Amino acid sequence: MKCSRNVFLVEISLFFIMIFYTLDGSKVLPDSMKWLLLAGIIFGMSKMALSVRKFRMSKKQIWTYLIFLLVIVSITARFFRGRDTRLVVVLLTMFTVMDQKPEKIVKVMFFAKLLAFIVVILLGGYGHINGAALHGGMIILLFICMRGEKMKKKDFIVLTVMFLCLVVYTRSGSVIIGIGVALLLVVLLWTERGKALCSSKIVMLIFPLALLLNVFLVFGLQEGKVPWVGDNLPEYVNSAFLQMVNWIDNITSHRLTLAAASFQKFGMSVWGGNVDYSQIWPGVYFNLDSGMIWLLQGWGLLITVIFMSLTVMLMRYLIKTKRYSFSVAAVAIALWATQEDMMVSVGTNFLLIFIGQAVQYNITGRNVKDGNSENNPLLLVWR
Repeated sequence: MKCSRNVFLVEISLFFIMIFYTLDGSKVLPDSMKWLLLAGIIFGMSKMALSVRKFRMSKKQIWTYLIFLLVIVSITARFFRGRDTRLVVVLLTMFTVMDQKPEKIVKVMFFAKLLAFIVVILLGGYGHINGAALHGGMIILLFICMRGEKMKKKDFIVLTVMFLCLVVYTRSGSVIIGIGVALLLVVLLWTERGKALCSSKIVMLIFPLALLLNVFLVFGLQEGKVPWVGDNLPEYVNSAFLQMVNWIDNITSHRLTLAAASFQKFGMSVWGGNVDYSQIWPGVYFNLDSGMIWLLQGWGLLITVIFMSLTVMLMRYLIKTKRYSFSVAAVAIALWATQEDMMVSVGTNFLLIFIGQAVQYNITGRNVKDGNSENNPLLLVWR
């Protein structure tokens, strides 16, 4: 009975949180609907409170808690500077799902997000079409994770239909690139080479690599040459590189130009909080869409380094436990985050909530898939 109660609290918490984030930015979410997020937080904290037990900590458990403490202190300090609640919600959900199988969690998130998305589309849509593209795309990625190794050809047909409908409805280049790559990887997963690709070092480092690529292209556009080494390269190399960057900038609705302008105007700092929309050039359109660049400027270098280290732990966990479909979603999200501010929200980057499990796995070697939560060494995940 106690087990069922904790599972219920986890699922209802995630349900409310995913509903809120999917409705956010739509034409049907008044300020009064923010109680959905509050309800999700309350249910999540209730689960954590009921899970607390006394135990003796081993050295590995102590290291686990030190890492969590470092993350909590850093994010809390940044929260009080900027009042951005997204990473605070990530921390909460990360703890609440520590003892839950990822496959079960993504199923809850999929149906919650699908329900909210349908309601939004039927009642007027999102304030910007990118909202429909982003949340629709995450529904497709959740479906991929939910089906996992059970993915059949009929499931792929459903995915393809969902993809085409979303492209026609939104005409989003981000959908074409992000979900297009995901569908290609799904097909490759039916082969051993595809599984090897999705468990490679490149995929394990996909988030920091996407960040570095985003910064590299932005600086290249800003400097008009290959950044950092352009002075030592032939002119034709710099010219070809700049043509490629301009082409990428054009097909991504000039997001590189906007990011370059943001770097020039606001720069970076250790603690972040650099982007100030009140200081934007009068009469000039500006919106920092890139989630990667926003992480650097909005959250700062310290949080970025910690966050990227945790994503590597997350990817190692997913790869070592052979959750290849989750790796597919991670590749799509990492690419998408260079185009949209969606890196630090569980409503879009839903893989974040498994970071707690990843840290535990990397330190203790435990896999939630193996079950038996009664032997789980983390205080907040005891049932």
